[in-house]
Amino acid sequence: NGPVEFTFTTTKGRLLRVKGNGDRHERDFDGHRYETTLFPSPDGSSNAATYKISIYPTKAYYESFSSATPIVAAVGCGLLMLMCAAAFLLYDHYMQKAHEASVMVLATKRRFVRFISHEIRTPLNAVHLGLEALAAEVGRAIE
Repeated sequence: NGPVEFTFTTTKGRLLRVKGNGDRHERDFDGHRYETTLFPSPDGSSNAATYKISIYPTKAYYESFSSATPIVAAVGCGLLMLMCAAAFLLYDHYMQKAHEASVMVLATKRRFVRFISHEIRTPLNAVHLGLEALAAEVGRAIE
């Protein structure tokens, strides 16, 4: 006698339900097969009756464990990384602009001290010296 096959299915309300004689699993899940031998003979011989059970998921069972959450999480993480990269690039851009502005201010201050400051200090020194001389003369005149 050849092998005898039966197909059972599980449901939420009952443990097992007979689907019929033969292998009647959903063919979309051939790659998800799990097979084991029940009651193997202790000496490893194949003379005794061999009972094998093959387990396949059904579409309803497979869909209960599949969701779009991993895809949504991956897309969300990708968007978060892009936003962080954009924030760092903007920060770097504005820091570069601030650095360039501070360098320009420092260069302007140096040029002012080098050229304009001399042009202002010389006349102010003359006014200051003139006021000191006037104050000294007024002080002598009052005595």
